[in-house]
Amino acid sequence: MIQETATLLHVNLRHLCSQYPSVADICRRIGINRQQFNKYLAGTSLPSPRNQARICSFFGLEPNDLYLPWHDFAALTTLREEGSLLSAMAQHTNPRSRNHADFAELERYCGVYQTYQYAPYAKSSILVGLCQISRRGEQFLSKYVEVTEYEAAGRPRTGSAMYGLVTLEGGFVYVLDRRTGECPSYSLTVLFPNRGPKMRLITGMTLSISQHLGGSPYAANIVYEKLTGKRQVLAAARRMRLYDRSTPVVSDEIKLIIDNRIREGQQVLSHYFI
Repeated sequence: MIQETATLLHVNLRHLCSQYPSVADICRRIGINRQQFNKYLAGTSLPSPRNQARICSFFGLEPNDLYLPWHDFAALTTLREEGSLLSAMAQHTNPRSRNHADFAELERYCGVYQTYQYAPYAKSSILVGLCQISRRGEQFLSKYVEVTEYEAAGRPRTGSAMYGLVTLEGGFVYVLDRRTGECPSYSLTVLFPNRGPKMRLITGMTLSISQHLGGSPYAANIVYEKLTGKRQVLAAARRMRLYDRSTPVVSDEIKLIIDNRIREGQQVLSHYFI
Protein backbone atom coordinates (compact mmCIF):
# COMPACT_ATOMS: atom_id res chain seq x y z
CA MET A 1 0.00 0.00 0.00
CA ILE A 2 2.80 2.42 0.90
CA GLN A 3 4.64 1.61 -2.32
CA GLU A 4 1.50 2.19 -4.37
CA THR A 5 0.99 5.58 -2.69
CA ALA A 6 4.64 6.51 -3.26
CA THR A 7 4.26 5.60 -6.95
CA LEU A 8 1.24 7.89 -7.33
CA LEU A 9 3.17 10.70 -5.66
CA HIS A 10 6.20 10.02 -7.87
CA VAL A 11 4.16 10.35 -11.10
CA ASN A 12 2.15 13.38 -10.02
CA LEU A 13 5.07 15.26 -8.48
CA ARG A 14 7.19 14.79 -11.58
CA HIS A 15 4.39 16.26 -13.65
CA LEU A 16 4.18 19.31 -11.39
CA CYS A 17 7.95 19.83 -11.43
CA SER A 18 8.07 19.67 -15.24
CA GLN A 19 6.31 23.04 -15.31
CA TYR A 20 9.21 24.78 -13.51
CA PRO A 21 12.77 25.66 -14.63
CA SER A 22 14.47 23.24 -12.24
CA VAL A 23 13.92 20.97 -9.25
CA ALA A 24 16.60 22.89 -7.36
CA ASP A 25 14.59 26.10 -7.74
CA ILE A 26 11.46 24.35 -6.43
CA CYS A 27 13.34 22.98 -3.41
CA ARG A 28 14.71 26.42 -2.56
CA ARG A 29 11.28 28.01 -2.78
CA ILE A 30 9.55 25.26 -0.80
CA GLY A 31 12.31 24.95 1.76
CA ILE A 32 12.91 21.20 1.43
CA ASN A 33 16.30 19.49 1.17
CA ARG A 34 17.06 18.55 -2.46
CA GLN A 35 18.24 15.05 -1.55
CA GLN A 36 15.04 14.37 0.38
CA PHE A 37 12.87 15.79 -2.42
CA ASN A 38 14.60 13.49 -4.93
CA LYS A 39 13.36 10.52 -2.89
CA TYR A 40 9.79 11.70 -3.40
CA LEU A 41 10.42 12.10 -7.13
CA ALA A 42 11.89 8.60 -7.29
CA GLY A 43 8.94 7.06 -5.45
CA THR A 44 11.11 5.63 -2.68
CA SER A 45 9.83 7.81 0.16
CA LEU A 46 6.73 9.67 1.32
CA PRO A 47 6.90 13.22 2.72
CA SER A 48 6.32 13.92 6.38
CA PRO A 49 3.10 15.82 7.22
CA ARG A 50 5.15 19.01 7.49
CA ASN A 51 6.85 18.59 4.10
CA GLN A 52 3.59 17.48 2.52
CA ALA A 53 1.95 20.71 3.74
CA ARG A 54 4.83 22.73 2.24
CA ILE A 55 4.53 20.96 -1.13
CA CYS A 56 0.75 21.42 -1.25
CA SER A 57 0.98 25.08 -0.28
CA PHE A 58 3.54 25.74 -3.03
CA PHE A 59 1.58 24.00 -5.81
CA GLY A 60 -1.86 25.12 -4.58
CA LEU A 61 -3.16 21.61 -3.85
CA GLU A 62 -4.86 19.70 -1.08
CA PRO A 63 -2.94 16.77 0.52
CA ASN A 64 -5.19 14.13 -1.05
CA ASP A 65 -4.61 15.62 -4.51
CA LEU A 66 -1.00 14.44 -4.50
CA TYR A 67 -2.11 10.81 -4.39
CA LEU A 68 -4.87 10.89 -7.00
CA PRO A 69 -4.70 8.35 -9.86
CA TRP A 70 -2.94 9.88 -12.85
CA HIS A 71 -6.11 10.37 -14.93
CA ASP A 72 -7.82 12.37 -12.17
CA PHE A 73 -4.66 14.30 -11.32
CA ALA A 74 -4.03 15.22 -14.96
CA ALA A 75 -7.60 16.49 -15.27
CA LEU A 76 -7.23 18.56 -12.11
CA THR A 77 -3.98 20.16 -13.28
CA THR A 78 -5.48 20.96 -16.68
CA LEU A 79 -6.35 24.25 -14.98
CA ARG A 80 -2.66 25.16 -15.32
CA GLU A 81 -2.40 24.51 -19.04
CA GLU A 82 -1.41 27.60 -20.97
CA GLY A 83 -4.00 28.73 -23.47
CA SER A 84 -6.92 26.74 -22.05
CA LEU A 85 -10.23 28.46 -21.34
CA LEU A 86 -9.94 27.48 -17.68
CA SER A 87 -6.48 29.03 -17.48
CA ALA A 88 -7.82 32.25 -18.99
CA MET A 89 -10.63 32.29 -16.43
CA ALA A 90 -8.15 31.64 -13.62
CA GLN A 91 -6.12 34.66 -14.69
CA HIS A 92 -9.26 36.79 -15.00
CA THR A 93 -10.38 35.81 -11.49
CA ASN A 94 -7.04 36.53 -9.83
CA PRO A 95 -7.44 35.70 -6.12
CA ARG A 96 -5.59 38.90 -5.20
CA SER A 97 -8.38 40.93 -6.82
CA ARG A 98 -11.04 39.34 -4.61
CA ASN A 99 -12.06 40.88 -1.32
CA HIS A 100 -12.61 38.96 1.89
CA ALA A 101 -16.39 39.10 1.43
CA ASP A 102 -16.11 37.23 -1.89
CA PHE A 103 -13.98 34.50 -0.28
CA ALA A 104 -16.43 34.15 2.59
CA GLU A 105 -19.36 33.96 0.17
CA LEU A 106 -17.71 31.31 -2.02
CA GLU A 107 -16.73 29.23 1.01
CA ARG A 108 -20.44 28.98 1.83
CA TYR A 109 -20.85 27.00 -1.37
CA CYS A 110 -18.07 24.51 -0.61
CA GLY A 111 -19.44 21.02 -0.15
CA VAL A 112 -20.94 18.05 -1.97
CA TYR A 113 -24.15 18.33 -3.99
CA GLN A 114 -26.60 16.01 -5.70
CA THR A 115 -27.43 17.60 -9.06
CA TYR A 116 -30.60 17.28 -11.13
CA GLN A 117 -31.30 18.23 -14.73
CA TYR A 118 -33.17 16.84 -17.72
CA ALA A 119 -30.83 14.94 -20.04
CA PRO A 120 -30.71 16.41 -23.56
CA TYR A 121 -30.21 13.01 -25.20
CA ALA A 122 -32.93 10.96 -23.46
CA LYS A 123 -36.57 12.03 -23.73
CA SER A 124 -38.21 12.81 -20.37
CA SER A 125 -35.18 11.45 -18.47
CA ILE A 126 -33.69 13.16 -15.43
CA LEU A 127 -29.92 12.96 -15.01
CA VAL A 128 -28.88 12.78 -11.36
CA GLY A 129 -25.19 13.52 -10.78
CA LEU A 130 -22.77 14.49 -8.03
CA CYS A 131 -20.71 17.67 -7.71
CA GLN A 132 -18.12 18.80 -5.19
CA ILE A 133 -17.04 22.42 -4.77
CA SER A 134 -13.87 22.87 -2.73
CA ARG A 135 -11.14 25.39 -2.05
CA ARG A 136 -7.61 24.62 -3.25
CA GLY A 137 -5.18 27.25 -2.06
CA GLU A 138 -6.54 30.55 -3.35
CA GLN A 139 -8.89 29.03 -5.93
CA PHE A 140 -12.28 27.34 -5.76
CA LEU A 141 -12.63 24.19 -7.87
CA SER A 142 -15.44 21.88 -8.90
CA LYS A 143 -15.58 18.21 -9.75
CA TYR A 144 -18.74 16.87 -11.40
CA VAL A 145 -19.40 13.16 -11.93
CA GLU A 146 -22.27 11.45 -13.74
CA VAL A 147 -23.13 7.83 -14.45
CA THR A 148 -25.58 7.06 -17.24
CA GLU A 149 -25.48 3.26 -17.29
CA TYR A 150 -24.79 0.46 -14.81
CA GLU A 151 -23.83 -3.18 -15.18
CA ALA A 152 -26.04 -5.91 -13.73
CA ALA A 153 -23.79 -6.12 -10.66
CA GLY A 154 -24.40 -2.44 -9.94
CA ARG A 155 -21.00 -1.21 -11.09
CA PRO A 156 -20.81 1.97 -13.22
CA ARG A 157 -20.34 1.15 -16.92
CA THR A 158 -20.83 4.48 -18.68
CA GLY A 159 -19.96 7.76 -17.00
CA SER A 160 -17.79 10.84 -17.13
CA ALA A 161 -16.18 13.51 -14.97
CA MET A 162 -15.67 17.24 -15.36
CA TYR A 163 -13.23 19.48 -13.52
CA GLY A 164 -13.40 23.25 -13.35
CA LEU A 165 -13.22 26.63 -11.66
CA VAL A 166 -15.79 28.39 -9.50
CA THR A 167 -15.98 32.16 -9.21
CA LEU A 168 -18.30 34.87 -7.94
CA GLU A 169 -19.22 37.67 -10.32
CA GLY A 170 -22.00 40.21 -9.87
CA GLY A 171 -23.46 38.22 -7.01
CA PHE A 172 -23.84 35.05 -9.11
CA VAL A 173 -21.80 31.85 -8.83
CA TYR A 174 -20.21 30.73 -12.11
CA VAL A 175 -18.95 27.16 -12.57
CA LEU A 176 -16.82 26.59 -15.67
CA ASP A 177 -16.09 22.87 -16.13
CA ARG A 178 -13.98 21.00 -18.67
CA ARG A 179 -14.75 17.45 -19.70
CA THR A 180 -11.62 15.44 -20.43
CA GLY A 181 -11.11 12.43 -22.67
CA GLU A 182 -11.35 11.82 -26.39
CA CYS A 183 -13.95 14.57 -26.90
CA PRO A 184 -13.09 17.43 -24.50
CA SER A 185 -15.73 20.11 -24.01
CA TYR A 186 -16.75 22.90 -21.64
CA SER A 187 -19.83 23.49 -19.53
CA LEU A 188 -20.88 26.80 -17.93
CA THR A 189 -23.33 26.79 -15.04
CA VAL A 190 -24.70 29.96 -13.47
CA LEU A 191 -26.09 29.48 -9.96
CA PHE A 192 -28.41 31.99 -8.36
CA PRO A 193 -27.27 33.12 -4.90
CA ASN A 194 -28.79 31.41 -1.91
CA ARG A 195 -29.42 34.00 0.81
CA GLY A 196 -30.97 31.67 3.36
CA PRO A 197 -29.14 30.74 6.59
CA LYS A 198 -29.38 27.03 5.68
CA MET A 199 -28.37 26.24 2.13
CA ARG A 200 -30.49 23.35 0.79
CA LEU A 201 -31.39 23.86 -2.86
CA ILE A 202 -29.41 26.06 -5.24
CA THR A 203 -30.97 26.69 -8.62
CA GLY A 204 -29.45 27.81 -11.87
CA MET A 205 -28.99 27.18 -15.57
CA THR A 206 -26.31 25.27 -17.42
CA LEU A 207 -25.02 25.56 -20.97
CA SER A 208 -23.11 22.54 -22.21
CA ILE A 209 -22.25 20.33 -25.17
CA SER A 210 -23.87 16.93 -25.66
CA GLN A 211 -21.61 14.42 -27.39
CA HIS A 212 -24.68 12.19 -27.69
CA LEU A 213 -26.22 14.81 -30.00
CA GLY A 214 -23.22 15.15 -32.29
CA GLY A 215 -21.55 17.84 -30.20
CA SER A 216 -24.60 20.14 -30.16
CA PRO A 217 -24.94 22.77 -27.42
CA TYR A 218 -27.95 22.78 -25.13
CA ALA A 219 -29.28 24.76 -22.16
CA ALA A 220 -31.13 23.37 -19.14
CA ASN A 221 -32.39 24.33 -15.72
CA ILE A 222 -30.39 22.66 -12.96
CA VAL A 223 -30.67 22.14 -9.21
CA TYR A 224 -27.83 21.60 -6.73
CA GLU A 225 -29.01 19.91 -3.51
CA LYS A 226 -26.46 20.30 -0.73
CA LEU A 227 -25.59 17.16 1.21
CA THR A 228 -24.53 16.93 4.84
CA GLY A 229 -22.59 14.08 6.35
CA LYS A 230 -20.79 11.08 4.89
CA ARG A 231 -23.93 8.91 4.94
CA GLN A 232 -25.83 11.35 2.71
CA VAL A 233 -22.90 11.57 0.28
CA LEU A 234 -22.63 7.78 -0.02
CA ALA A 235 -26.37 7.48 -0.61
CA ALA A 236 -26.18 10.24 -3.24
CA ALA A 237 -23.35 8.45 -5.04
CA ARG A 238 -25.57 5.36 -5.34
CA ARG A 239 -28.38 7.47 -6.82
CA MET A 240 -26.30 8.72 -9.76
CA ARG A 241 -27.99 7.59 -13.00
CA LEU A 242 -30.74 8.40 -15.52
CA TYR A 243 -34.32 8.25 -14.22
CA ASP A 244 -37.68 8.47 -15.90
CA ARG A 245 -39.46 11.71 -15.01
CA SER A 246 -42.06 9.70 -13.03
CA THR A 247 -39.42 8.46 -10.57
CA PRO A 248 -40.11 9.09 -6.86
CA VAL A 249 -36.35 9.48 -6.30
CA VAL A 250 -36.64 13.10 -7.51
CA SER A 251 -39.10 15.26 -5.56
CA ASP A 252 -41.96 17.09 -7.26
CA GLU A 253 -40.41 20.36 -6.10
CA ILE A 254 -37.20 19.65 -7.98
CA LYS A 255 -39.06 18.35 -11.04
CA LEU A 256 -40.93 21.65 -11.23
CA ILE A 257 -37.73 23.70 -11.01
CA ILE A 258 -35.83 21.77 -13.70
CA ASP A 259 -38.76 21.79 -16.12
CA ASN A 260 -37.32 23.15 -19.39
CA ARG A 261 -40.57 24.08 -21.11
CA ILE A 262 -40.83 27.64 -22.41
CA ARG A 263 -43.57 29.25 -20.36
CA GLU A 264 -46.49 31.26 -21.64
CA GLY A 265 -45.46 34.67 -22.93
CA GLN A 266 -41.78 33.73 -23.22
CA GLN A 267 -39.66 33.28 -26.30
CA VAL A 268 -36.60 31.77 -24.59
CA LEU A 269 -35.91 29.28 -21.83
CA SER A 270 -35.58 31.08 -18.49
CA HIS A 271 -34.67 30.20 -14.94
CA TYR A 272 -37.41 29.07 -12.55
CA PHE A 273 -37.26 31.03 -9.29
CA ILE A 274 -38.17 29.37 -6.02
